[in-house]
Amino acid sequence: MHLQALLNLLPFYLICTSTAFGQGGQKPVLNDVTDAYINDLLKGWNSPGGVAVAVVRGGEDGTWNVETKGYGVATLADGSRVTETTLFAIGSNSKLFDAIATGLLISNETISPRLTWTTKLTSVIPGWGLIDPIAEKQATIVDALSHRIGLPRHGLSYRWSDDIPTLIKKMRYQRPSAEFREVFQYSNNPYTVLSYLPTVLLPSKIPFARYVKQHIFEPLGLASTTFSYDIAKLGHLAEGMTRQGTNFSENSFGGTPRVLPFWSTRGGEDGNLLSGAGGIISNAVDMAIWLQILLLDGQKPGTNQSIIPSAVLAKLSEGVSVASPTTSFSELSISAYGGGQVRSSYRGHDVLEHDGGTPGFWSQVTRLPFDGIGVAVLCNDYDYGGALMASIKFRLIDEALGLEPVDWDARFKPPTVLNLPLATPRPANVAPPSTSFTDLAGKYYSNAYGPLELCLVSPDFSAASSTCKALAANVSTILPGAVDPSIPTFIAAWDSPAITHIRLRHFNGDHFNISLLNSLPTNNISEPYWTFGGETLFEVPAYAEISTSSGRKVGLSINGLWGAGEGINGPRGNTANRNPFSAKSDKTHRSENSGVGYNFEARSVFSEFTLSEVKAITVDRLSHVAKSSKLDDSSETQQSREKELYRRRLVHHHYIKNTEEYNEFHHAVSSYPKSGLRRRRRLFCHARDLWEGETLALKVALIEATENWEPLTGGGSPCPVVFDTEDVRETMELDEEQRGANETIEVCWNMISIRSEGQTSTEHYEEAITRSKQLTEGALAEACSENDRAEIAAHWPLDDMDEKEYM
Repeated sequence: MHLQALLNLLPFYLICTSTAFGQGGQKPVLNDVTDAYINDLLKGWNSPGGVAVAVVRGGEDGTWNVETKGYGVATLADGSRVTETTLFAIGSNSKLFDAIATGLLISNETISPRLTWTTKLTSVIPGWGLIDPIAEKQATIVDALSHRIGLPRHGLSYRWSDDIPTLIKKMRYQRPSAEFREVFQYSNNPYTVLSYLPTVLLPSKIPFARYVKQHIFEPLGLASTTFSYDIAKLGHLAEGMTRQGTNFSENSFGGTPRVLPFWSTRGGEDGNLLSGAGGIISNAVDMAIWLQILLLDGQKPGTNQSIIPSAVLAKLSEGVSVASPTTSFSELSISAYGGGQVRSSYRGHDVLEHDGGTPGFWSQVTRLPFDGIGVAVLCNDYDYGGALMASIKFRLIDEALGLEPVDWDARFKPPTVLNLPLATPRPANVAPPSTSFTDLAGKYYSNAYGPLELCLVSPDFSAASSTCKALAANVSTILPGAVDPSIPTFIAAWDSPAITHIRLRHFNGDHFNISLLNSLPTNNISEPYWTFGGETLFEVPAYAEISTSSGRKVGLSINGLWGAGEGINGPRGNTANRNPFSAKSDKTHRSENSGVGYNFEARSVFSEFTLSEVKAITVDRLSHVAKSSKLDDSSETQQSREKELYRRRLVHHHYIKNTEEYNEFHHAVSSYPKSGLRRRRRLFCHARDLWEGETLALKVALIEATENWEPLTGGGSPCPVVFDTEDVRETMELDEEQRGANETIEVCWNMISIRSEGQTSTEHYEEAITRSKQLTEGALAEACSENDRAEIAAHWPLDDMDEKEYM
């Protein structure tokens, strides 16, 4: 929403309900005064939803005062009230569970080689890779936990059809927005990567969600906490709520209350793609237990049983990345991010906390470790929940500390009438795009984001695909009010957690206004859907741009949505050459090395450097290469060869960067996905390779050449090679399997200190043999049958080889 983006505030309506209880001699924090504050807050913000809160305080005698309570509305249709057992999605407060699960694996002495906080991701994550070669090789678990690997959010890359390995593959092509370890950039992706560790490292291949349930939820008695929507809906699950049709120029608290369908319904107890980053559902009662556990350094309350090693929590509490270098209020401090936690201070008291947000829900889990105080706030008001949550949190901390309360409501509450900057009107004399609207319609592809099909829904397009024809025919029903018939408009379906469609509305020339939309049910037969998002009254810092070459579409640029963070510049370059989406025909096979996005990404790690800096960069980076494990035991000749290769690659990256800036046409031709230059080079390289009994790479290159024969040759002569459709399908599937097998072998090599050519030094030979035997034993133990076990024993790819047999 525009208000959320502009004010960082968020949604809903209320009154009071439920119970509170406490032990010990401390006065209740949830008392008549604070009850009135919370109820008045929700009423004053006209919230359609409610909140659940938990407050815990440790006594000097070892007892705990625990208070939980609910306020406001949990479900819209029947008006049921929030109680202390009402379930809410806690969003990114799931990240601490992910970080602790990683810590438990680090503490697991049966894992070999042992995992540590400084273990490099490339050594344990199959398929791991980044555009920045330094970040790819050097990024550790701590770097992932503290959001400093150089990537922005890339939030549009999630698809419900993806699994974790798919997202990891996408990350290989996601453009960085900063240097490695240069700056804090919050993102879900590193935590999704870490949630893959239990599956990768443990013999049982257990899904992350089940690992957390077995090792955290169950031992700690978090009986209502789950990753499963199917289980949560059997209890009292709150509905996420928002407002439709709010006129911010008249009343920023107005609008019609609407329910947002629960954001993550897939996967059950096995979890899904975003379980590690934000998939947990819980209530105030369990959050009270969780706060006590954290304040007790991992011990289960009442038992003194250590479930989470205190060393793990201590490590995760260390501030690593500066999350907020400044503050807006004197009571607050700058903050640093550790592992699933932010460390700061409030009115002189040390604070460890995290917030969380998903479509429809907000959460805040805060503790003051030196004061023995914990506060959790769960909210189902999407529009203003973030501000409501913060106001309640601070008010309850003031009460628990016995301080004069600060009027946080007055500080956070927006005025009834908002004077937001209005959107720039479309010009009266609109220039058309560089090619026709009908030519711009069609399929695009990005290695970092996946496929996208732009459907021209206004004006009508008779030659559209069947998918687009169906969308255009029903767009007024499924996205009411989203299309203005007087403005050329494209709609693309987008299967993601946050949105269902992307809208591109023509503005001027090659520029389009972009909106993220959600088609949501109303439970009203006459008007079955309503459109969430897409308001056009106010200025939104996001737009799309089409790039063409010689009158043909080349790519689609989406700008302002990659989530780099405050103060970090957006993409550089000219037009759509800086974007992830390249034009794609129905017959074009996906290639690891195709697409406008790949070319830009391949040089983007150097995009902040000027030519005057090349010498310094070369010296610094080459010193790193010289010290790398790959060259530790190489000969002087080999080291010289590797350094020369690096110099050539560096020059190439700068050549691409400066070509884009000073010779746009040449750059567009060389980076065009069907470029004859690139395909000729690929054919030549594979055709000249020594024959080793395998021609798959050459065949794949030939298939791609036949499917792009005209742009490859300029036309005039028919393609001399023809492939059967079934043969093409089988070949491309085999190629994908081969790449996966290569990645798996590479991970195994990394684990046992074997270099990419399959050799190791004399110094590391015995260690490599020992580790290889450990992997072999593990594989044999996991074999499903005696036949599989015999095959593994006979053909284990990591066995030492007697070269005499082949001489």
